[in-house]
Amino acid sequence: MNPKNPDTIEALARRIEEALDASAALQTIVPPGHYRVRVTLENEKGRKLRRDAPATRFSPPSGRILLSFEPAPEHRETASEPQTSASPHIDSHIVDAIRALDRAERLPNFSFVSLKFFRDSSLVWKGFDWAQSDEERAAVLRSAIEDRIMITSKVHNPRTPQFPVTAIRLNRESAVVVSVLGNAAKRPRGFSPVAIRGESLSRTVLSGRR
Repeated sequence: MNPKNPDTIEALARRIEEALDASAALQTIVPPGHYRVRVTLENEKGRKLRRDAPATRFSPPSGRILLSFEPAPEHRETASEPQTSASPHIDSHIVDAIRALDRAERLPNFSFVSLKFFRDSSLVWKGFDWAQSDEERAAVLRSAIEDRIMITSKVHNPRTPQFPVTAIRLNRESAVVVSVLGNAAKRPRGFSPVAIRGESLSRTVLSGRR
C-alpha cells in the first residue's frame, strides 16, 4: 500500500478524519477524555473496504461511514511535520502550536478555525504533553496572540448570528511563523475570516465561552 497515494480508501478516510477533527460539532459526541476520531468506510453491503483499495470503491449515496474513537497518542506528532530550521530560541510549545494551527487551517471545506475548538480539542488530540493542561494551553495561545504570531477575529455564525464565533489564524507574515514553517508559511487558499469588533483577545483565550 502506498499511503501517499491520494486516491486510496486510506487517503479518503484520513481526509474525513481531519475534517471531523476540525469540526466543533464533534465535541458534542466525543467521549470524555482525550480521544481522536477513527473513520472506517464500508460498501453498500456493509463490508469494510480495504484501505489500500481505490477511493472510487466508496459510493457516497450507498456506502457507510463508521466512526470510532481511540485514545490520542501521548507522544508528539512530529514525524509527519515538515522539516524546518526553526530558531532554537523559539519556545517549543509555540512551535507545536504553530504547526498544529497550520495543519488545521489547511483542512478542506473549512473557512476558519474556531479558537475554542483549536484550544480545547485540536491541541489536546495532537498528544502534546504540555497541551494536556488547560492553563498551559491558554498561556501558550495568549503569548502567541500577544506577540502577533496568531491573530483572532470574530466571524459570523449563521446558526446564532447574535453570537459570532471567535476564530484563530496564523499571522503568516510573522518572522516566527516563517522560521517554523519555511515555504509552507504561505497563506492557505480561500482562508479569509471576517473581522468583527469584540472583546479583548487575551480575555477570549481565557474565558473559553466561544
